[in-house]
Amino acid sequence: MTARYLIPLLAAMLLAAMGCSSPASESSEPSAEVRHDQEPLTKRFPLIDEPVSVSWITWNNEEGRVPGPTTYWIQAVVELRPEIADEMRSKFNLSSSQPKPFEPALEPSVPSVSYVSGPEINSAFSVNGWKSSVYLQADGQTLLIDTVD
Repeated sequence: MTARYLIPLLAAMLLAAMGCSSPASESSEPSAEVRHDQEPLTKRFPLIDEPVSVSWITWNNEEGRVPGPTTYWIQAVVELRPEIADEMRSKFNLSSSQPKPFEPALEPSVPSVSYVSGPEINSAFSVNGWKSSVYLQADGQTLLIDTVD
């Protein structure tokens, strides 16, 4: 076979093989490891001050085949001190809102209660390029943070 026919044939075979592989997903699967260390969250979100407890996960799309910037996600369930929760309720214009479902690893930590949210609290937690959706328990201390960079 001559090079004239061999090169297009090899190129077609290569394209066919690439087409058979599964495409990279937009994001990697979140880690099933639920973290409870507070410092990474309190450094990123100083408004939570010194929380009673935290449960959170993080993941990124670094393992994908698509070139480009890496996207990071954080979902957190934070139990605030009562005075911090009360301060947020008085400081921000909040209205009734329900969060989207959290990742399965965190679902057991998310109370099935009423939440409030609003653009002001979302903006306050959207710092350094991170875009956050934040939900505060309407009559308690649980704060849900769903953020992406």
